[in-house]
Amino acid sequence: MNTYHYIQLLLATEKRLMENFIRIAEYYKTEPGIYYGCQEMASISNDHIREIRRESVKYKKDQDEPDRENLESMVMDPEHGNDLSMDLHFMWLLTMESALFNYLLLQSSSNESENDLEQMCNYFERETEKQSQWLMYRLHMVVRVDA
Repeated sequence: MNTYHYIQLLLATEKRLMENFIRIAEYYKTEPGIYYGCQEMASISNDHIREIRRESVKYKKDQDEPDRENLESMVMDPEHGNDLSMDLHFMWLLTMESALFNYLLLQSSSNESENDLEQMCNYFERETEKQSQWLMYRLHMVVRVDA
């Protein structure tokens, strides 16, 4: 795969993160910590999406690469709202997927002409870690309450 495809994989995952954070926030409106936290995490992913789109115009699909129109995620979307701990676990898995695609994108952009892309990836790494840590914190809180 070339840089273009890694950008598309990261973009697809960030879109799913944003959409699912919003969806979970709606399901758990009565829990302010979850609702507002998910809104904030969705905002981080929305910022990532804008940045990825801005950066992606610099890259073209390699003609030798097969079409990958259906960029499949490693993590399947569950039905939300049935179990908060499962919803948070799912979202944590998505942040790990995003971190993986971000890492692969960073590795594919090894030449110096892609300094903007490298800076973006380094920034995303820190922001995705924030999302992951928030999810893990909330997951620990839910598990303690359920125990």
